[in-house]
Amino acid sequence: MILKYKIYKLPLGGRETFILYTLNRTTILEKKHFLKLIEKHLAGKTDSVEQEMLKNYLDSFQDSEARDIDGYADPEWERRLLKRIQEDKKSTPKIVRIFRYSVAAAAVLLLAGAGWWYMNQKSGGGNSVAQTPETIVPGTSGAVLVLEDGRVIELDSTQMNGVRTLADQAGSEALAEKGRLVYRIKDEAADAPIGYNTVKTPRGRQMELELPDGTVVWLNAGSSIRFPTRFVGPERRVDVTGEVCFRVAPNADQPFISSVKNYEIKVLGTYFNINAYDDEPYVKTSLLEGKVAMYTKNAAHQSLVLSPGQEVKASGNDMTLSDNSDVVMSVSWIRGMFSFRSADLRMVLRQVCRWYDLDVEYRGDVDARFSGSVFRSERIDKLLEIIAYTSDVSFQLEGRKLIVTPGGKGR
Repeated sequence: MILKYKIYKLPLGGRETFILYTLNRTTILEKKHFLKLIEKHLAGKTDSVEQEMLKNYLDSFQDSEARDIDGYADPEWERRLLKRIQEDKKSTPKIVRIFRYSVAAAAVLLLAGAGWWYMNQKSGGGNSVAQTPETIVPGTSGAVLVLEDGRVIELDSTQMNGVRTLADQAGSEALAEKGRLVYRIKDEAADAPIGYNTVKTPRGRQMELELPDGTVVWLNAGSSIRFPTRFVGPERRVDVTGEVCFRVAPNADQPFISSVKNYEIKVLGTYFNINAYDDEPYVKTSLLEGKVAMYTKNAAHQSLVLSPGQEVKASGNDMTLSDNSDVVMSVSWIRGMFSFRSADLRMVLRQVCRWYDLDVEYRGDVDARFSGSVFRSERIDKLLEIIAYTSDVSFQLEGRKLIVTPGGKGR
């Protein structure tokens, strides 16, 4: 089955966008983000997550120009696409082109990319978000560093600007490097005692850091990691809470072990995400690259091995392994996005409330799902309006309490 889509271009909220229209629904694409992603890929600078996002986007085109071409593998076709977008950027708002997509490819487009949201188009729909205080702002970069000796350092924008030493400890030093927390081993580290540091992100904050072994870690809001100031012995071990994404530095002689609640995840060198908030029903581990083993700490010592594209949901002694093409979505937060595919609304709002530091109250039978991606920098009223239009719910803000009721105005 073939569907026709029309793509319009117009300014929306001061930002140039694409409007993709079909079946009485619209998808709004911020063109600058696709353009930036394509340019980055052509320069050979995209990582595996960005490559997958771009692959989904390019694969969604099924016109005569790319009918028999793997758009992701053919650099010449990519350059033609880039040229097409750049030329369109200079034009005035108009109908740009009619593309044909297969149903499957269209679905991929709706779930791809670096900046889109998805809502029903209804004339006279009204606003499903009430009383939005301007004081509620999106989260930002920031954390608290707790040193071995008990000293506490606030990692705010003032501290993290530029390059500076934050803490000089035995064997290593903690540096601020352009917004990242970076640990460097000293030359005399071999004889130095080992201490432990903890980085904590409160609600409404996230942080990127580099551990002493070169492993890169991203902490989502309301998360923490405890680690040694240098790794010695047969393994590299850290303790985490909340949601943490790792790109582990390879070292076959010293496996990396993440301890979270009743589980441990063992890796040699890989790229994976752990979601283990206390208010979530299970611990979820999603693997993007490499291979990891997840096992219980108790006497049962159950274990599962993950391959790229798989995830494990664990609760108690039960661990369920599944192939999941949405693992890229599990790390969308480190790219500044909320991304969901048919996700339970309550789970969606838990993520939203952690980032905007809100409490949520449900009034009535709220049973809805949400698909879409929204920038984490978006204003709270705009984000909630997007969710309300597609999920048949209404929102009201009273201070920092988000009240959710069934029956949105967008449907």
